[in-house]
Amino acid sequence: MTPPLYSELFHQWILRLTGLEKDRYLESAARVKSWRIEHLHQELLEGPSVDNAVATSLLGEAVQELTVAGIPESKLLAKLRRDRNVWPTWAELRAAVLLSRTAVGSHFQMEVSDRGSSRPDYQILFPGEKPHCVEFKAIGLSDEETGFCRRVHPALDALVPSQGLLTFHAQLDLNQINLSSVDPRRLEIDASLATREIPGFPRGLGAVAIVGHGGQRNYARRVRLRLEQEAARQISASGLGWAAFYWTNGAPFAEVISRLDWNAIPERVVGLIFVGDAIAFPHGNIHSFTVFAPRGVNSGETEITSTIHSGLAQAVFERFQVSSGVRATLLVGSEDRDRIELLRRDGKRRILPFNLLMDRDPTPFLK
Repeated sequence: MTPPLYSELFHQWILRLTGLEKDRYLESAARVKSWRIEHLHQELLEGPSVDNAVATSLLGEAVQELTVAGIPESKLLAKLRRDRNVWPTWAELRAAVLLSRTAVGSHFQMEVSDRGSSRPDYQILFPGEKPHCVEFKAIGLSDEETGFCRRVHPALDALVPSQGLLTFHAQLDLNQINLSSVDPRRLEIDASLATREIPGFPRGLGAVAIVGHGGQRNYARRVRLRLEQEAARQISASGLGWAAFYWTNGAPFAEVISRLDWNAIPERVVGLIFVGDAIAFPHGNIHSFTVFAPRGVNSGETEITSTIHSGLAQAVFERFQVSSGVRATLLVGSEDRDRIELLRRDGKRRILPFNLLMDRDPTPFLK
């Protein structure tokens, strides 16, 4: 059993915000610790946060699920040992799980090979058809987005209210936030008023998000370039394949798809896939999405299914589609006299374990 880095109060907040139960986390944390991968341990287990708790749980479960599917655990762990950055491999294993769950009526395979191998990341075998390979790309925050988060993150501590939610909006080229004109009492009032519009806002939660806008076009360009220059070239000329991307909510899917020139993409590319997880506050549940965009589609039409409720899943998905952008975020929880930092997103991690939306767009931009 991993040491109890999280207090009971912290576990209660994790459950309230994500639906992740304590026993589920502890089981995965013990599994991750047993692998004895030092850089993985340092990244996920030594700093208590909602992000780390979710990432640890999903990673432990991913290795377990993929092992049950026939992929040797030793190969999965070797891949994690090689990736000292942790997150690209984390995203690849999470994507493998989500893709395998959608491969109903077919056989899903994940290729765990050495660096430089020409083998596809995944393969889907459809009965009576040629196998489809899947090339996966983990596109995280851009330099522009991480720069924005690092410039504005010093203001998070000054802006976070003792109770309630504050959301600020700015363009990505904002240099810094001028705190000299901020009235703390006005902020507390605004945060309290905002919670009235959010049913079930947790007592004792202080939250602030600074949203950076204007990166949608660049995100769509990055997806297109990774598709044309990498994924398309890695799919065998004699085969068929998909290009899969880790979803970071950098732009609405419709905008990404509309900027593709399918005539410039080899016909062996049969489409795009976006995979990832999302939490739409205040609904404490990790929603997992796998979105297919077949070749030739020129908009963001999607068919959403859910193990909980398809209507809720559609509502969550649409909420993210109209609220894309990078979000520097700080969540602080309190109960009685205890006050703990729950989550801090400040641009240090380019790949995050889930998309988090605390409030909808738009509101007036910061000046």
